[in-house]
Amino acid sequence: HSCDTLENWFYDESSRSCCYQCPSGYVKKKACPRDPDKDCLRCGPEQYVNEASQKPQCDACVSCAKESDLVEKEPCSFNSSRVCECRPGLFCQSPVENTCMRCRQHTVCKPGFGVKVRGTSTTDVTCEKCPAGTFSDQNSSTDICKPHT
Repeated sequence: HSCDTLENWFYDESSRSCCYQCPSGYVKKKACPRDPDKDCLRCGPEQYVNEASQKPQCDACVSCAKESDLVEKEPCSFNSSRVCECRPGLFCQSPVENTCMRCRQHTVCKPGFGVKVRGTSTTDVTCEKCPAGTFSDQNSSTDICKPHT
């Protein structure tokens, strides 16, 4: 094919034509790009290529605001958004795509109750009444019921 000789061009069987290979870090807006300037998209800093949308587009990465008790779980990269989660000791009460609208403190188990299931950044703590022969003498969101010694 004539396009084999051109650098950064490839032959596309389905459209039977030469297409431009967008460079790394760019995304092609059409199956067969012909115009490198129009058909290849590069996102700016703090943006990523959202290929889930009908046409690939640049979307802003979410930011993990300390005031909202968020920490970064995954960084912003050219093809995926940053992902935020609630900082340790908190769980997300109102999840939204890639981040959380509202983080809440893990439930504290009262004396006489211990942690049955530990809390995570997405789920709250589950407390249980300490079974016979075990105890918990403090408010805690991490301590399990301990056996009497």
